[in-house]
Amino acid sequence: MKPALYLLGTSSVFYNGQGSDSSLNATIVQPTQRQIVQFVKAGNQNAKEDPHVPLYHGQAQVLSLGDDGVHIKPTLTNIDRCTYEHKVEF
Repeated sequence: MKPALYLLGTSSVFYNGQGSDSSLNATIVQPTQRQIVQFVKAGNQNAKEDPHVPLYHGQAQVLSLGDDGVHIKPTLTNIDRCTYEHKVEF
């Protein structure tokens, strides 16, 4: 999981259950939050109860977060900019 270059303009909000911002979709927020915490704790965002997120490279897949749940799907943005950003040293 590379640094969140794509999320620089997004504010970070942790879901606290009932009483949190009602505009948040708990179906999406909870697994995403678990993956962030799992990555910080273990250096790997994959946990048994959540969809496996493969390393991004070549024709890899991405995590799709939507009203229909959380799914692994082929990337639609396999472009040169993404390739560059995922190879750059941080």
